[in-house]
Amino acid sequence: MYIKKAFGKAAGSIGIIGGADGPTAVYLSKKEEETDAFLQWAAENTTVNLRPFSNLIAYLKVEYNAVECSLSTGQLQMLKVNVILNHYPHLLTLPSPLSAHPRRRELRRYLKEDTSFEQAREYPAERLGLSFHAYRVPAQSIRTKLLCDCQEDAMVLMELTSEYLCMENGCDAFHRDLVIWRGVSEEDIANKTPRFYGYAYAKKERGDWL
Repeated sequence: MYIKKAFGKAAGSIGIIGGADGPTAVYLSKKEEETDAFLQWAAENTTVNLRPFSNLIAYLKVEYNAVECSLSTGQLQMLKVNVILNHYPHLLTLPSPLSAHPRRRELRRYLKEDTSFEQAREYPAERLGLSFHAYRVPAQSIRTKLLCDCQEDAMVLMELTSEYLCMENGCDAFHRDLVIWRGVSEEDIANKTPRFYGYAYAKKERGDWL
């Protein structure tokens, strides 16, 4: 999956206990256990609040004085590629899957045969009815609304049909605000989807859940 900005950090690491003079055990760090506990707590304390993706444009304009801007041919091409790779992978011909523990030769074979990027680049956007938009959000507006020290204008890129969204520049406070504004569905909460994961950690990092 291709992502511009991730919210929260995947916790969890593996360590080795013991050595030659004693038993050796592999353990999961407490951080992973704490992550699972936090996500369970967040699921129990989150209510369904998913907003329609199409309302995001109005939110950006009203709350942040966002201005729609044009994308270059190259930017549109990359946006289309990311949308297809993330939301329409079934349209692409992919190499045979890797084994559970691929060797270097198998990895090289997969990379050589993987033409998904080129396929997505050549796929006509009009076949999917894709609708691309880009908005520039002034750093001053971000600072005023979020009381942060944002120094760069943010660029919000979106595709309305697939509800694909990515952000460039701006600051973490702005990214968190958009994630929290969008909210989560009942399915997100029940299945702890990536959207719920991002929402939960955005709330935590903003200080809503201390």
